[in-house]
Amino acid sequence: MRISLYSCLMKQDTEIKKALAEFRLPTYEEIPDIGLYLDQVVKYINSYFVAFPEMNVTASMLTNYVKLKLVKRINKKTYVREQIALFFFIAMAKTVISMDHIRILIKQNEKDSFETQYKEFTHILHEALSSFQQKNTFPSQNEEQILAYIARAIAYKMYLERKLQTYQG
Repeated sequence: MRISLYSCLMKQDTEIKKALAEFRLPTYEEIPDIGLYLDQVVKYINSYFVAFPEMNVTASMLTNYVKLKLVKRINKKTYVREQIALFFFIAMAKTVISMDHIRILIKQNEKDSFETQYKEFTHILHEALSSFQQKNTFPSQNEEQILAYIARAIAYKMYLERKLQTYQG
C-alpha cells in the first residue's frame, strides 16, 4: 500500500512539474493587436490557462473589468494588445490580491508603459516557475514543505495587501 501511495505522489509531482515547465504567457509582441472580439479574447486567454483553470476568464468578467475601469475601452467591439495583456495580468493577479488592490496597482502605474510592465511581469513569473525545476523541490513530497509554501504564500499576500494600501494615499 505504501509503495502505491508513493508512486501516486511521484506521478502527481511529475504532472505538476510538467504543467509548471510548460506554462508560459505570450510575449507582448505575440499578443494579437488586430482587434479581437470579446469571445475571441476569452478563448485566447483561456488557451494559456488550460493546466490552471482557476485563472480562466469569462466574457462577463472581462466586461466587468472594463466597467470597473481597470481596462480602458478603446474600441466598442474589439480589444487590442495592451488591453489583452492587462486582462492576462488581472486574471492572474486576482488569484492573490483583491480587485480593489489591482485597481490601485494599475492606477499607480498608469504613467509607465504597460508594455514594459507586462514584459517585466512575465519575465519574473517565468523565472519563478523555472526555479521549481532548478531546485527540483515540490511541496507534495512532505507535509512540512506544503505548510511552508502555504505560510510563504500567506506572508506574501499579507505584505502585498498592506503595501498596496499605502498607494491609496
